[in-house]
Amino acid sequence: MLFEASDLADAGGTGAETCVIGAGPAGLTVASELAGAGEDVVLLESGPGTGDLNRGENAGYPYFRLDLARMRGIGGSRVAWLPAGNVPWPLNGGLRSRRLDPSDFEQRDGSGRRLWPFAFDELVPHFARAEALLGLVANEALLAPPPAPGPGLETTHFQFSDPARFDAIAGALIASEKARVVRGGTVLRLETGVIDGRCTGVTAVDATGRMFTVRARRVVVAGGGIENARLLLLSSAANPDGMGNEHGHVGRWFGEHLHVEAAHLLLADGVEPRDFAFLRRAGTASAGAIGGFRVPDAVRERMGLLNATIGMLPRHVARTTLTARAGAELVWAFRNHSFPLHWQQRAARVIARPDEAARALRTFLPGTPPERAMLLMVTSEQAPNPRSRVTLAASRDRLGQPRARLEWRMTARDLASLRGTVATAADAFGAAGFGKVVSLVDQPWGFPRIHGCWHAMGTTRMSISPRDGVTDPFGRVHSTENVYVAGSSVFPTGGASTVTLSIVALALRLADHLLGRPSGG
Repeated sequence: MLFEASDLADAGGTGAETCVIGAGPAGLTVASELAGAGEDVVLLESGPGTGDLNRGENAGYPYFRLDLARMRGIGGSRVAWLPAGNVPWPLNGGLRSRRLDPSDFEQRDGSGRRLWPFAFDELVPHFARAEALLGLVANEALLAPPPAPGPGLETTHFQFSDPARFDAIAGALIASEKARVVRGGTVLRLETGVIDGRCTGVTAVDATGRMFTVRARRVVVAGGGIENARLLLLSSAANPDGMGNEHGHVGRWFGEHLHVEAAHLLLADGVEPRDFAFLRRAGTASAGAIGGFRVPDAVRERMGLLNATIGMLPRHVARTTLTARAGAELVWAFRNHSFPLHWQQRAARVIARPDEAARALRTFLPGTPPERAMLLMVTSEQAPNPRSRVTLAASRDRLGQPRARLEWRMTARDLASLRGTVATAADAFGAAGFGKVVSLVDQPWGFPRIHGCWHAMGTTRMSISPRDGVTDPFGRVHSTENVYVAGSSVFPTGGASTVTLSIVALALRLADHLLGRPSGG
């Protein structure tokens, strides 16, 4: 059933077995599973019309404006995913998915402990269920035959399905007699009992600011990678540092997928962009695939590289100059309201070389000669970094709550790994006779623009010991018996895959745990 938050405010609150906070992919999945098993569930969603509450502060490496990178409403950030469209070499559109790699679960910290607190095999049945739920099928046969790179690279691929799958899940949940989906209910904090420290429910407000309480036997926080940490930090009744923050991990370990236009491949004679059609999206908006390259695990381990995937797009040679690259990065900055470091030097380069800028612009006109280069786009995981974090800002939102403050920080290992990945690709493409790779990762103004993918991870990471993270291997906050966290904020590492499939798989695993079902349902 669908309710407005004002209905609950009128009634002075309500109660449920489980209160789920956030109706994005994680919250929808958990609530749907619980309601389907007969549990009484209240799903609180802040949106629509509350996007201003996503405003926050960026204090580290330049990031997206927080109110642009986060969405409130049923479906969460799904509503902002790019449509498939009909552009020649689309990179996005629909629901792009790939399982995490088994090697992601083997990563260890400085003490030799595995960062993921369970093995990849434990998540396999939930990956399979998540793929079925999202309509993902083995469709790599749609892709053109992959080119054979030289030693040091292997092929991989992503699947696509229809984002409307989440609309269907939401619709079924609204139709359920066991679920109450509440729009316009913004959670202010989780409440804690004085005697036993258990969470007694949540305090929320409707669109007019009227408070109400949802009393619940347990609470699942599924507000997104930044908001999950913020809500725990705001819930400070039992611990002034925030719920689950006894060891200072709440908000720390913020990670993203580092996306960078890292190099150009200048094609050898006889090599054409169509030879790389494997890296071009194939299929339909609701069932497709796109190929890519990655460094094999054995090579990565030997070289100390982070996990990454490489995509490619055709480019005119005139757009491969330093001036063209500087201009492209500035255009991206304008469009996304986020300027890179040393942007003034990029602007000076464009002004100083108008001839190169003009040649690049002419490639957008009809009658331009065919492309003779490929742009290499690297998407890499980020090494866990405790200095990369979410905290509470001094500024407050219209509800009087401290906003989120993000310090996105990278390490020398992140940059070295990107350089190593590009160097490995250069050697492999050269050995295959594809052409010459010209690296972009050492420009006069430093590294090229790195941006994230709206994949906020790690801020409530799971761990075996409370000293190493915020939640246990199922997502329960270590220090609070009946509070769970769902979403990418529990990821200890990010891997080289997009996050939604893994979010849904972990949400299914959490639901099984809450219901006492065997692994895999």
